Amino acid sequence: MAKLSLRHIYKVYPNGTKAVSDFNMEIADKEFIVFVGPSGCGKSTTLRMIAGLEDISAGELYIGDELVNDVEPKDRDIAMVFQNYALYPHMTVYENMAFGLKLRHVPAEEIHEKVLWAANILKLTEYLDTKPRAMSGGQRQRVALGRAILRNPKVFLLDEPLSNLDAKLRTEMRAEIAKLHQQLQTTFIYVTHDQIEAMTLGTRVVVMKLGRIQQVDTPQNLYEFPENKFVAGFIGTPQMNFFEAVMNRNKDIVEIKFDYCDNKMNVPFNDLLKVRPSYFDGNEHVWVGLRCEDISIDPEIVNNSKNKMKVKISHFEELGNETLVYGDLNMQGDGFIETSTRVIIKADHGKANIKAGDVIDAAFDMSKAHFFDKETEMTIVPRIPIENVFDCNIKDNIVDFYGNKLMLPPAIKCPDTEMASVFIPTDSIYVSNKNGIEVIVDKIEILNMTRLAYLKIKSRTFFAIVDDKVKVGEKIKINIDFKCMTIKSKGNILVESLNKYDSYLGSFSNYENDKKAVDSIIKFSKNNVEKKRVEFQTKEKYELGMLGIGDYLYKQYKEEYKEDLEKNKQNLSFDLLKRNISKEEKQNIRNRFNEANEKSKKVYEDKITKLNEIAKSNIDNSAKCDEITQKYESIFSRLDNELKIYSVDLLKSKTENKAFFKKEKNAAEFKLKEESKKLQTKFESDEDILNQKFAADDVARKAELAKLKVQYGKDLDDLYLTSKVFYANINGCYVESKKNINKKIIQALGLAIFTSNYRFEIPHDAYKIVEKDGFKVHVEDVLDYGIERFAKCVSYGNIIYVKVLKDVKKGSDILLNFEIDKAQIYENKYDIRLY
Repeated sequence: MAKLSLRHIYKVYPNGTKAVSDFNMEIADKEFIVFVGPSGCGKSTTLRMIAGLEDISAGELYIGDELVNDVEPKDRDIAMVFQNYALYPHMTVYENMAFGLKLRHVPAEEIHEKVLWAANILKLTEYLDTKPRAMSGGQRQRVALGRAILRNPKVFLLDEPLSNLDAKLRTEMRAEIAKLHQQLQTTFIYVTHDQIEAMTLGTRVVVMKLGRIQQVDTPQNLYEFPENKFVAGFIGTPQMNFFEAVMNRNKDIVEIKFDYCDNKMNVPFNDLLKVRPSYFDGNEHVWVGLRCEDISIDPEIVNNSKNKMKVKISHFEELGNETLVYGDLNMQGDGFIETSTRVIIKADHGKANIKAGDVIDAAFDMSKAHFFDKETEMTIVPRIPIENVFDCNIKDNIVDFYGNKLMLPPAIKCPDTEMASVFIPTDSIYVSNKNGIEVIVDKIEILNMTRLAYLKIKSRTFFAIVDDKVKVGEKIKINIDFKCMTIKSKGNILVESLNKYDSYLGSFSNYENDKKAVDSIIKFSKNNVEKKRVEFQTKEKYELGMLGIGDYLYKQYKEEYKEDLEKNKQNLSFDLLKRNISKEEKQNIRNRFNEANEKSKKVYEDKITKLNEIAKSNIDNSAKCDEITQKYESIFSRLDNELKIYSVDLLKSKTENKAFFKKEKNAAEFKLKEESKKLQTKFESDEDILNQKFAADDVARKAELAKLKVQYGKDLDDLYLTSKVFYANINGCYVESKKNINKKIIQALGLAIFTSNYRFEIPHDAYKIVEKDGFKVHVEDVLDYGIERFAKCVSYGNIIYVKVLKDVKKGSDILLNFEIDKAQIYENKYDIRLY
């Protein structure tokens, strides 16, 4: 029995393809975990990495407390059932199932008893003397399952084991596998593309897409609280309805206006408390998701509903005890093609007197609605809200909201504003024992061991994370972490929150490879500057084109027009290839295609006409042209200057640290020799003990000595890895790396550690102000946030923030170092997180 820990697991192939990206998960002992997702999402690759059949590109895999990245598959104590059976064709069913036990020298009587037990569970008793070629695909799969069962492993891996079975047997085998898990009391990891298998078998389900985890949760939570549109659409049959809309909040009412139709509805703001506040401005397009059972055409429900919309009925699917009613919110839509106005309704009592073509009222249960960002498709209604918003007035740097006055700290300078919006992250509101804003605890919700408090100021409810000392109904005082606060007014940001991390590009060096590492980072920096130069050159041409100078915009608009026509063509092909489309529907699709082409053409012609008008005008734009040119010449000069200074400092540090590196290398080599001697002495001592203990049993003695040699080899490799001294080189500053970081980077990159570039994300409290051996920064300002102070510094043109505990003067230059184990470290080329 064992728990599993997968920490930042990646699988990257030599061509750069990422099959699995940053897979993080803790699997408890005896859990039944299901990986589910479409083909090519990385679920089988992850399973094969756990089994040891695929190398791990980066990350750490623990089974129990043992790191098994380099452990052979046979030594991991794992049993795996493959999708393609993997049976021995020359052996009978009995021999196939017994083979693993024979290799482990299990007594024949015990083997016979276990095989009969497994055969009885899997309904294979009558086939024990049959060879695989005489069996169906489903029977062979059950044999493979039986062989794995008999291993009694720490971890049981199943790669789509039921995919070759018929529907009836698949249902029966699901129940048998669930029963088997209860009997064996071991950890099961099960891969499938079938959501029904995932929902019925898993204690937790991992939904994957394009090599990334989309969500890990219980089946019920996946259904009720999907974290993104993909999970919402993948889990549940038929899939969730999705409608495009915008939301506009006016005090206590939120108007939801649906796109591509005339429907809209008003929803009380208190029903949408967990929706991220920034989406209520009427500008952000969202996906509104509703499952078919949350939309009703039952007359009684419709009559009592405040949220009704007109639906044009298109067709029906009779499923016996229920009927799926298909329709469209757009009265010109046909309800057959999947669009953002098509709707599916589950009717429990048949279709009543409704027929195709009817326009009826449908009740939408908006308390069950899900909301997703239009672009990212992530939920904007997290179970633990990310932020709160308060309407307020600001005068003399004092925020006035709901009768409470809050003095902003000296670091924040906000202009006087009426009807501003203050955005405060949920985890930035904390209970204060002294001064603070008085609120009432209205409710406490416990979510994954987190206590989410619903707090009230007058009629306004907002959220905070609290400990178990806070009770429902009591009055408490709260305060705010001001550095995390954002203030907006009419779409403009008046005050911006502080980023959690500063980002740097760096390398890893040691004595032998310092030149290689520094040259690599300089080369990368040059390429980076060239990319930025091209981006700014494009912007310059665009701005000049808007003045009628040059032909850049003519070419760009032509390319955009071509892309639009190609997109329209692809949409036409996709729609025409759908099954069961009538001639009339095909003609409608072609008509829409022609309309889309005409629209694209008109947009293109309008843009060209506007450019021609600008070009023909007699307006003298020479002054504006000079201003734009000078602006970008200044940017290009700054880029070149920063690169020059950066390269000089890196090369200087390389020269200055040569003696330092040599000294460190000698010390490390001496320590390695001493530790190797100790390890060799221990090995020889353990070898003598084994020779004495198994003197009478030569076979057992040789087996134990073989294990000891393997362990000695691992210990020696581990000693070699952890004895290496590496230094992170950031802005010419060398910081000694930690042994655990070295090991992770070497495991992932090998010798490429010195030719790779890294991104270091450094939190503000990781910096140390030093007298020497640091990189120089200029203190532009010192920001006082009340309980914390930060130095706003400039480092090679980049703004960074340093948490300071002692006085630092504005306008001064200081040297900085940092604690590397507080940083997040990414390999930059493939964006692999290593630490």
